[in-house]
Amino acid sequence: MDFVHYLRTLRRRWRVIAVAAALGAVVAFIVVPRPKTVDPSQLRTVWLATQKFIANQSTPNNANNAGASLSLDQMKLGITTGGVPQRVAQRLGGDPADYAARVHVVVNQQLRTLEIYVKGNDPDETEQVADVFGEELLAWIRGLQNERLEKDRQTTASELDALQQEYAAVTGNDAVAEARRNSLLQDISAKEQRLRQIETAITSAGDPLTTFSRQAPFPSTAPLVATLWRSDDVPRSNQKQNTNKQTLTIEDLQANQPTQRRGLHPLLSLLGGGMGGALLASAGVLTLAALDPRVFTKEQAEAAFGFPVIAEVPAFTRRQRRETNVISVTAPYSRFAEAFRVLRSSIVFVERSGRLPDPTPPHAAGNPTGDTVARKRATVVMITSPGPSEGKTTTAANLAAVLAEDGSKVLVVNCDFRRPRLHLFLGADHEPRKVIDTQIPGVKFVAGVVDDHRTATPAEVVKAQRDVVTAAREVFDYILLDTAPLLTTNDASDVLPVTDMVVVVCRAGKTMKEAADRAAELLERFSAPVIGAALVAATDAPSARYYYYYASDDEHAVTDPGNPLSDLVDGPSSEPPNGSAATGGAGEGVDPQPAADLGLQEDDSEEVALATGDGADPDRA
Repeated sequence: MDFVHYLRTLRRRWRVIAVAAALGAVVAFIVVPRPKTVDPSQLRTVWLATQKFIANQSTPNNANNAGASLSLDQMKLGITTGGVPQRVAQRLGGDPADYAARVHVVVNQQLRTLEIYVKGNDPDETEQVADVFGEELLAWIRGLQNERLEKDRQTTASELDALQQEYAAVTGNDAVAEARRNSLLQDISAKEQRLRQIETAITSAGDPLTTFSRQAPFPSTAPLVATLWRSDDVPRSNQKQNTNKQTLTIEDLQANQPTQRRGLHPLLSLLGGGMGGALLASAGVLTLAALDPRVFTKEQAEAAFGFPVIAEVPAFTRRQRRETNVISVTAPYSRFAEAFRVLRSSIVFVERSGRLPDPTPPHAAGNPTGDTVARKRATVVMITSPGPSEGKTTTAANLAAVLAEDGSKVLVVNCDFRRPRLHLFLGADHEPRKVIDTQIPGVKFVAGVVDDHRTATPAEVVKAQRDVVTAAREVFDYILLDTAPLLTTNDASDVLPVTDMVVVVCRAGKTMKEAADRAAELLERFSAPVIGAALVAATDAPSARYYYYYASDDEHAVTDPGNPLSDLVDGPSSEPPNGSAATGGAGEGVDPQPAADLGLQEDDSEEVALATGDGADPDRA
């Protein structure tokens, strides 16, 4: 399909695309988050005060610096949940939990630094709390250090007293006693030295942390502070796997602070969702159209049949499909009637162009000399289709009406004896072997060529149909054959020898491409005189509504509804207009044979019996 076909396909399924676009817009409106602008000037201000400490280089477990055994992470734990908040609360008053919630600690293991953030609503009070946190942190560490040193001193003093008592208890001057006293003297000397070291450490122990910098309180926003407090910057797994982890600081947050929450404007969400749904639906429609085996457009019909489409009949409304009216009579100014007039013009053009085959070929029966025989008067047009319910009967009834508009005599023969429906459109009774008047002036109807088709063989029925066509050529201007589908029965193929033109009807959205190809192959095998196809229910037909903007498709004729062609039939001139019965068609200039020879009367108002092949009517015998 080219671009124009794509557009036509999308136009044909515009309702599906519209529904998909609406659903996409609704889903996008519900799912896609909407942005929320954050104006820092309108946010609550929170004051932050900071202190940064750097750890002193010392050897762990050194008796001279007991605080070295505390890691930076242990110090952070003491600030947030340990004894530091309790010491701050004792000093400033308040709840230790409130102070613990106001502090945030950032530890950098590579630089061995510890940074304390304290938040508050008042800058002076915040600075005071930060200073107290720093002082109490050092005091807490010193307290742990002194506690450990004092405990170690007491333990060492007790051990020294025990050694001295044991030394005093050793008596005798033998070698064993002397050796024991010497061993105890060495242990006593070591304990005394250890005790002096502990006492020296208690009096001159240094702080494990050194204040590196402190910053006066500065304002920040509540969301920024909340983000900082929620951050987890302490590596809790293997240190080797977290050495490159960057801790989150206030500087990082300030540099990357968003001013707007991510999302789309509601209108953009609706537009994007609608476009997305429409695109998905369009892709699905085009994919299904490419895989659809049915005929929809004129181009597809011509490609499937291999011959041109000579008429495109727009799709009937739902109410019109339920009715059995001949719309060319009930609404003669509608675009539907004009489409059937286009089909009539194609038939008349082929008829007047002299391209109709000779009904009596050379050397055939009745023409042993092979001389050229002049065409008889009537033009026989077969209306058929590949399958059932594709619009043959509707096309035959409307074509008969538009052919009779110029005064031509039209005979419609029902050749689909298995499913006869043509009488419902023409408003005639289903009487076999009779030429029946219809509600359309100039159109007569043959409902059946045998008394009972159920008792006759198909070959007998088809022979009788050919005999009727042969007998009626001299009486009528056009004979329309509403036949059975080509691919379901052989009836249409058997009537081809007496047919001058074949019009194949296909319905858009129903006729299969494969069926159209098989029907065309069958017609080609029989050398059928096909003039083209009529595409009914065509949604892509050229819109005649733009020209007939003043008339509705359902508007009835201005004249008498029972006889919309009364002006043509009852005109003062006895001469049929536009080359009608006497001068029109392929029999132009040829005097018709007397109808009485075939048992048909030229008086249209008189009901006469059908002729048989030999010209005798068994009912009249």
